[in-house]
Amino acid sequence: MQARPLQHFDVPRLAAHVARDHVRSLAELAALAACFRERCVLEASGGVGLGNVRAVAETGVHRISIGALTHSAPHVDIALEVAAWPGASA
Repeated sequence: MQARPLQHFDVPRLAAHVARDHVRSLAELAALAACFRERCVLEASGGVGLGNVRAVAETGVHRISIGALTHSAPHVDIALEVAAWPGASA
């Protein structure tokens, strides 16, 4: 089976939002953005960190997900106390 060029795919029929997980190369991402940027929202994720986020942004994608912002964030201990409002019936 021969691979078809990217521009042969009808992305608007496939999805309005396309996420490319585990970016293999910036050149691949830039090629996808060049073909599909005007047809759908493109998101890059996986393999994106604070060290390469600018380079990923320069490929032309609309959105970027960086997992390190959430899975490596320090935790916070928060407590919530709930009390009945004075005069309110249960």
